[in-house]
Order: sequence, then C-alpha cells, then structure tokens
Amino acid sequence: MKNNTRFFFKSCAKCGGDMVQDRDLDGYFRKCLQCGRIIDLGATPEAVMENPGKRLAA
Repeated sequence: MKNNTRFFFKSCAKCGGDMVQDRDLDGYFRKCLQCGRIIDLGATPEAVMENPGKRLAA
C-alpha cells in the first residue's frame, strides 16, 4: 500500500494548526495535529486535490 500522507500547514479552521491528510478503510480524512479536529473527506484523492479547502460529500 502506498503512503498518501500529506501535510497542510496552518490550515485548521478551528485553531490555525497544521493538518495531516491520510486515509483509512472509510476514505480520506484530515486531522489537526494541535487540536485533534477531524474532517472526513470521503472522496478520491483527485477530488480532494481539486477542492483542497472544500468539504466533499461521501
């Protein structure tokens, strides 16, 4: 399995912290490393990269 982890610095809307994008069995998600906020993206990597700031429907 290929590692698809990506970092987004100072992009958390709640605390302004750094976020990491990864995936699990349910799809893609972003998690803030400072406050723990999780955003479920539930989309393919192509859709996530086209709309990096927009939450996508599952």
